[in-house]
Amino acid sequence: MSQESDLEALRAQAIAAYQQGRPTFVARLKLTQWGSPAGEITTWMDSVDAVEANGWVLDQWSVNFDSGGTFNAFPLFRRRENFVPQDRT
Repeated sequence: MSQESDLEALRAQAIAAYQQGRPTFVARLKLTQWGSPAGEITTWMDSVDAVEANGWVLDQWSVNFDSGGTFNAFPLFRRRENFVPQDRT
């Protein structure tokens, strides 16, 4: 999988959860080969932007690392009030 396909999958999941009327959306974001060890983490920034562009607002954030040393973020998003989806055609 590539960063682009991962981002598109996340975007599709966020859209589906919003369309289903879910009040919250939680994602797992891994810091993998596309991340950087210091400074801004563009991969996570892109992921948050993709979710927020589809009706969600970041509410809480948690990060841990697994036994292999991969960092995982667990952002909790809540539905945005008065959100109007953009036409994607």
